[in-house]
Amino acid sequence: MDKSLKFYHEPDHVYVMLPVTDSVAQIITWVESIFVYSTEQGVSHLIIDTREYSERFSVTGYMEIGKYAALKKPVSLKKVANITAERNVSHDRFFENVVRNRGINYKYFTDYDQALIWLREH
Repeated sequence: MDKSLKFYHEPDHVYVMLPVTDSVAQIITWVESIFVYSTEQGVSHLIIDTREYSERFSVTGYMEIGKYAALKKPVSLKKVANITAERNVSHDRFFENVVRNRGINYKYFTDYDQALIWLREH
């Protein structure tokens, strides 16, 4: 398990903040660690916080991350909310489309409370 990731358990979800990187390969490594953790812990609802990111990835990078995530997503994981900064909305909208088109129930938000509301909807 990657020690740079810290998981916080709440009653109905797990929260993890991704450290800032400009490496697609590093993001894929973290996605793998998150999925291993989710499988081991039976996580069904996840919030990933990327608000600290200022640089975003290329279209190809987003596609690579999205394809990997869709192939490896644990069965237990039902919803993934991403909290992003307002400056990154257009990039995250594209990534949301990439992963949703591959079967992941994923949505981006700029507000933590809105992410929680969505996660708690059935």
